[in-house]
Amino acid sequence: DSCNQGGGLCRVGSCASGEYLAQFCFEPVILCCKNLSPAATES
Repeated sequence: DSCNQGGGLCRVGSCASGEYLAQFCFEPVILCCKNLSPAATES
């Protein structure tokens, strides 16, 4: 759950546009993707 706690999303195969591979949820199939510009910082 460290991926979700860090603001990431678990994705299969590849990350969506505007996201980058931060780590693995389940290596090597499920990726932990995070936004390049985190929405959490927007007010």
